[in-house]
Amino acid sequence: MFSFFHRSSVLDVDCFTSNPSVYKTTPIVNSYKARPEWMDSVPKTKHEYAYNNAGNIYNNTFRSVRTCIGFLDLYKKGFILESWADFIIDVRDGRFSYHYTTGPEPTVPPDVMFNPGFKDYHMIKLSSPWLIETKDRVPFVCFGTEWSLENIDARVIPGSITFADVSYTNVFMAFKKTKQGEHYQIKIPMGEPLMQFVPMTEKKIKIHTHLISDQEMNQKSL
Repeated sequence: MFSFFHRSSVLDVDCFTSNPSVYKTTPIVNSYKARPEWMDSVPKTKHEYAYNNAGNIYNNTFRSVRTCIGFLDLYKKGFILESWADFIIDVRDGRFSYHYTTGPEPTVPPDVMFNPGFKDYHMIKLSSPWLIETKDRVPFVCFGTEWSLENIDARVIPGSITFADVSYTNVFMAFKKTKQGEHYQIKIPMGEPLMQFVPMTEKKIKIHTHLISDQEMNQKSL
């Protein structure tokens, strides 16, 4: 009878890749392990001295992001997909090209997928080398790790996924089109946090990473 009523308080998240380099250097990690590096250098409080209208000096104390509940709670939830490669996207004269160091080749979605939305943006899909499975049918909300992407001129498109049904972890990015004579680059280094996945459940997640063969990976991709 106990086993009938017992429900696990843990959500097991199984992550698969056939790329040994990706498995070793950019594994799927709990969100708290991929917080922005600059966060630890920010003091919890900051003191500033100023004059009030009467000319008297007073002490202003500001709380920093390190004490913000919304920020801290965000990194207690879910897991983060880091960039598995170095990416350079070169945008010029209304077109773009890309270069990458490892993993599946990125693809360019046809405009009809978004038309008439995002008409002033290029779109690219970074094809992730990770597949994820869960036995529980729990939806995950996914969105860009904006706190880590301040120097990247692109938007990570948010969405929702249920890994009991779909295993892909691809990243769609949108970036501004240029006019003739205009040029800029988007550089995404390996290890850069890209997308956070937050489960719609109170269960704690437990991540299991697996290095499998190309054949097994292809079977899971079907």
